[in-house]
Amino acid sequence: MYDRKIAITLILKAVGVLVGSVAAVILATILISLTDPTLDFIQILFEVVSAFATVGLSTGITGTISTAAKLILIITMYVGRVGVLLLMSAVLGDPRPTRIHYPEENLLVG
Repeated sequence: MYDRKIAITLILKAVGVLVGSVAAVILATILISLTDPTLDFIQILFEVVSAFATVGLSTGITGTISTAAKLILIITMYVGRVGVLLLMSAVLGDPRPTRIHYPEENLLVG
């Protein structure tokens, strides 16, 4: 890209952020759908994506959902704000460091 080499680790981080974000949204949507089965799927998905992106938009169902669904939304907001990559690295840990370091181009991911 623009006569620069992008490190494979950076590409893997970007893919990890994408997959982790999609998985977090899908998991939260399914959990809220199970706790409140009477709500429309689109409204639940909108609430979860809004919570994950910490946007603050709502369809108005937040006051009517169960306490468990509210807790799921709170956790989703926290995961979205802190970042999937940071949480994944905290859980999985960093790989063993090596003594050889090559020059790389760093880009903002996540």
